[in-house]
Amino acid sequence: MSISRRLAFGVLCLLAFATASACAQTLTASAQPPTPADSVTTASVTSAKPPEPANPVGLWNFSVNDSAQHDSSTGWSDFLTPGLSLHPVRHLAFDANFPWYLSLAAYVPTTVNGVTTSSLTQVRNVIGDATASAHVDGKHGDLSINAGAAVGFPTGDKSLGVGAGTTTYHFGTHAEYSVGPFTPDVEAGIGNSSAFANHVVKKAYTAVGEIANFQAGMNIDLPRKLSLDVELYEAMPMQLANIFGTISRRGNHNHGGGKKTAQGATGSSEDNGATAELDVPLTRHLAFSASYDRSFIQADDIVGFSISWVLHAPRTESSAPVSPMSRR
Repeated sequence: MSISRRLAFGVLCLLAFATASACAQTLTASAQPPTPADSVTTASVTSAKPPEPANPVGLWNFSVNDSAQHDSSTGWSDFLTPGLSLHPVRHLAFDANFPWYLSLAAYVPTTVNGVTTSSLTQVRNVIGDATASAHVDGKHGDLSINAGAAVGFPTGDKSLGVGAGTTTYHFGTHAEYSVGPFTPDVEAGIGNSSAFANHVVKKAYTAVGEIANFQAGMNIDLPRKLSLDVELYEAMPMQLANIFGTISRRGNHNHGGGKKTAQGATGSSEDNGATAELDVPLTRHLAFSASYDRSFIQADDIVGFSISWVLHAPRTESSAPVSPMSRR
């Protein structure tokens, strides 16, 4: 037999032996009962997760929020807020929002013969201050941290309380820790506009002046993907502010209380209270929310309802808390 024939015969024998061995191992494995999974095997299988996409929410997104709220100081208002967001990388985002009041209950000043008076009026098609923000986030285990900066542009009508009349800014940070369905959180920020101090509801005034804001509360996951967020907040002015719009004060022996219309007046803009917000997802692109805000020091109640629509629904859940500025 030649060398080439011997080599070919040897290769065929090797392949036949390997095939027979594989079949025998398969039959042996199928004949044996399955071994119980231990903690090591379970852990190794559980940890084998597919890699998350580099950008879970897409490079850019467009949203529209339609909100109706009733302020006990003024009345019902309806405002539409289109927003545009950009996520160039996973933990960095930019947002821009432009509020448009379809109807607004406000005290409108009228000057006759040099005397200015204000009367409660329902005005329409009023523009608020546009905002732009940038925020970064990070996560370590169940701890999530978000920090951001925002700027407001004087596009709104300050005489109606929806504008500051000047460029404003805000720096803030938000931290939360998840424990099962409960996520307690704390938040702190500093800026020069009261519009950034509370991102759940819109007050009937805008105060311009150095102000620090603090918040602490908890988000609770409910059945059917509902969530309830309850917060206590404090807006502490560090100087007297220029107040545009309608502000309320709690009545006491030294103060008569009631509504105060102050277009450009100087005074204290301190505010503290509690907010509750219930989020109800309707579809992947549509959500409903209801909110209630009680201001203790201003004795003011605000009830709101909103419908939010997003063009691109998130493919996966974000690993970071929602930025306070991005919720505006």
